[in-house]
Amino acid sequence: MWGRQRGEKTAGLRDAIRDQVRESDALHVALGIAFDRYTEVRTAIEAMLDRGDGLPAKPERDFFARRGDMWDAFTHASAQYAEGRRHFTEAGLEAEDDPKVLADVLKAQASLIRTCERTLKNLKDLVSRIEKRHRRLLELRTTLEPIRARVHTGLAATTRDLAWAPVTPGRFALEARLNAAADDLRELDAGIVTFLPAMIIPSRYRDIEEEIAKVRDEVLRLG
Repeated sequence: MWGRQRGEKTAGLRDAIRDQVRESDALHVALGIAFDRYTEVRTAIEAMLDRGDGLPAKPERDFFARRGDMWDAFTHASAQYAEGRRHFTEAGLEAEDDPKVLADVLKAQASLIRTCERTLKNLKDLVSRIEKRHRRLLELRTTLEPIRARVHTGLAATTRDLAWAPVTPGRFALEARLNAAADDLRELDAGIVTFLPAMIIPSRYRDIEEEIAKVRDEVLRLG
């Protein structure tokens, strides 16, 4: 009687372990797919940066730098899975008839599954966030293109007008204002302005455009 109960318990533990192994296999596949998507979107974002078109390069790089632990979490979960999977074979499971050993295996597998589930959830949340960031960057690039063209055209025209303006009182002050506007423009183009939310960047370009226009109006009065 006792032997039959032990056998039934052992068989039940084996079935539970098989179910867990299938679940951890599926989780590991899902984890790999999610991390591939994370890498794909991150690569797409990084390919957009540092092109001098006003996209906020530094904030994006800082965002990813603060999330280096995601790579650590993924590699840790993958290593745990690989280690647990390496020791699992159907033949080995059938050969093991000690319920305590099987219960320990079940407990270890449950811990592994919880780790993978947490990592997968965090990774999916992060993927969702960076997909939104990618979409916003694409929209921002489209928005900025005509604004930047106008600002640079205005800067070039005002610089030319100022170069031909007579040396009269006020000319050098206008030159200083124009240089300051040009410096601000270079920072925006380079994407190194960190204190601006992405949605404010077009407004900042328009502010510079307005300042350049004011300088140009005053330059014309010099002559």
